[in-house]
Amino acid sequence: MRDKLLLFICAVLLVIQSTRLSIHQYPTQAPDTPGQQTSQIWRVTDLDDLLDAIEWVESGGDANAVGDDGKAIGAYQIHKIYVRDANRILGQDKFAYADRWDKHKSREMTAIVIQHYGKGDIETMARAHKCPTARYKESTKPYWEKVKLYLR
Repeated sequence: MRDKLLLFICAVLLVIQSTRLSIHQYPTQAPDTPGQQTSQIWRVTDLDDLLDAIEWVESGGDANAVGDDGKAIGAYQIHKIYVRDANRILGQDKFAYADRWDKHKSREMTAIVIQHYGKGDIETMARAHKCPTARYKESTKPYWEKVKLYLR
């Protein structure tokens, strides 16, 4: 009886451990061909998927994150120039620097900027978040590779 109980406990622990591992495992390389992307559910179905991936890469979802020596703020790690750019694109001063701490306003700013510079292309939109003026340069390619890993 004791052996059966011990075997049962080990089986339960093994199931729990394997479930925990599969929940938190992320791939290390995104597929490049459309066929691979489709078969592994790597296609972005809407802008929200891309925004979620960018947020995860930038801060792990932490609205209180501070980076780049205090210059990048919030869940999307937004700099002051990014706020000014979002307002310029809108043609009005809708956002303030303090809005970078607000997860919803940061998301809205990010959507405005990446759609403006990305012109509907998912990769270009992601790379535009890293640096709008360098969205086509090789220097933003590693950022896109990180974002691709979190697209679902």
